[in-house]
Amino acid sequence: MILWTGHETDALNFIRQMKSLDVNTKLYALTVGVPTADFRSSLEKDANYAFGMTTWLPEETLKDQWFGSAADFAKTFKDKFGYDPDYHAASAAADVETFAVALRNAGSLDRPRCATP
Repeated sequence: MILWTGHETDALNFIRQMKSLDVNTKLYALTVGVPTADFRSSLEKDANYAFGMTTWLPEETLKDQWFGSAADFAKTFKDKFGYDPDYHAASAAADVETFAVALRNAGSLDRPRCATP
């Protein structure tokens, strides 16, 4: 088994290098990239035995006030863009939602003034 961490492009290059060096392991354990369609289509059979994780799944139990559930977000995203969202899309939406909540809770964009001595 080979454990490796990095982003998708680097993961693709890593596996290609291992294959070109005739390093054939029974399992590649990678952090990101593996769940994406691009990873599988780029590597084809060389993607076999590569396992990774996803940091987001479109589950019904994850809810927000804008999309409803994570599954609803995934459907809305796919309907608009034509492909399933990955964790980058989910994270981007969550980031914007976090800013929206923070701005609402702050009540103002004005910085507090410090008392002068």
